[in-house]
Amino acid sequence: MHPTCMQVFLFVPSFLVVPHEALLLALGYLQFISLLTVRMACNSLGDAVDSDALLWRHLVLERPLSLKVTDSILLDLFSKAKGTLESLVLIDSWCFRDSALYLIAQTNPHISTV
Repeated sequence: MHPTCMQVFLFVPSFLVVPHEALLLALGYLQFISLLTVRMACNSLGDAVDSDALLWRHLVLERPLSLKVTDSILLDLFSKAKGTLESLVLIDSWCFRDSALYLIAQTNPHISTV
């Protein structure tokens, strides 16, 4: 008798379970808030989103998320760009200081749009 897919899946170590390549390609088309949601869906997706600096190159932070973001959250999120951030659009964002923006601009030398 052959084991079912679920029975086989239970014996695979969790670090070997990775998202399908097509799903990883689709991540680049998500809006910022959707990208954060996918990041929290499971560990393997979260690791894939966090490790792909290309996903963090062009970011638009808008309502309702922009009202909840503080300096520390902003710096944590944009550190994932690993110096590759090119554009940052902040819509109705009032919860952080100019010093956070300055630090983001310093750590991302290729940024051209704020």
